[in-house]
Amino acid sequence: MWWKWTAPGIGNVTVNTRGSNFDTVLGVYTGSSVAVLSAVASNDDVNAATVRTSSVTFNSSTGMTYFIAVDGKAGVQGTIVLGLSFASTAPPPVFTTRPLTRSLIVGNSVTFQAVATGNGSVTYQWKRNGVAIDGASGPTFALSSAALSDNGFYEVSATDLNGTASSSFLVHVAPAGLAVAGWGYDLYGQASSFPGLTSVVAATGGYTHTLVLKADGTVVGCGTSGFPESIVPAGLSGVVAIAAQGNTSMALKSDGTVTVWGSNNYGQNTVPTGLAQVIAIATGSNHCLALKADGTVVAWGDNTWGGTTVPTGLNGVVAIDAGTDHSIALKADGTVVVWGQNINYGSVAPPSGLNGVVAIAAGSYHNLV
Repeated sequence: MWWKWTAPGIGNVTVNTRGSNFDTVLGVYTGSSVAVLSAVASNDDVNAATVRTSSVTFNSSTGMTYFIAVDGKAGVQGTIVLGLSFASTAPPPVFTTRPLTRSLIVGNSVTFQAVATGNGSVTYQWKRNGVAIDGASGPTFALSSAALSDNGFYEVSATDLNGTASSSFLVHVAPAGLAVAGWGYDLYGQASSFPGLTSVVAATGGYTHTLVLKADGTVVGCGTSGFPESIVPAGLSGVVAIAAQGNTSMALKSDGTVTVWGSNNYGQNTVPTGLAQVIAIATGSNHCLALKADGTVVAWGDNTWGGTTVPTGLNGVVAIDAGTDHSIALKADGTVVVWGQNINYGSVAPPSGLNGVVAIAAGSYHNLV
């Protein structure tokens, strides 16, 4: 008896006659006709002493047609039960264009694009905070007249015959006309030197300096006049997120690259070569974190306490933050991973059974969820 089967992709294929009621012989072939068949795999008995049915396993090629033959040993006959399983070993789609984080003012519009290549046609689905967006199933997704409710963590999945790959980004939406107010320790003007600053979308502070992100993508540094952390690099533009702590300042640009300035005692200003497709940033006192669109984390700077030693295999990350000498990551499954300094404060060990987390924050030596 002959069958034919065409492989949907590269993978591991198992064919068997388990359940047949007689002693079978099984063969798998390729070719254009019976006269020119080439053997791929064959088997008489799974176990000659106890199991007289047959089973073969082989690696398939995309689009290849395989011919499967089953016969009875020495001419015996019976009822044939044929089983076939396929497990893809081909990679899922690969993104060649990823959507990246954006900061918007209420009423602004933006269009995100994703391009992925894969095995056959690729389909897309966009999500916000883990929930599929109705009608958002193409390679582009538009936010027209952005509202505060559009703030969130976004993801686009690309699916082909081999599987699914995902890429993430953030959308920050701020009301129009925001200004900045500060209070507290102000020896260097870090809490009061904001006159005339309008169209603000974000603000953050370090030890004695403040950074302000404006709607036009520029950054203003305040406080510690003459100190490097408050001196914004000339020409810095297209910024969508900022971070500051200690004497370190960070900016994430709309092209997914990162700029760092300030104290460079531990090399934190030296961004890793080739770092791109970043969607979120965080800084500790002397170390920096970057969350990439593929859910992985890159860290650099002071590693005295292990704050830049990202756990091996960490992925699926949706948010990051940093304390003085430790780092924290929130995963898509609601669990938390922490690494770095743990002496005296217990800041690295999350409570047993902690899950269902939706947001994280790091203090100098403590964490919040």
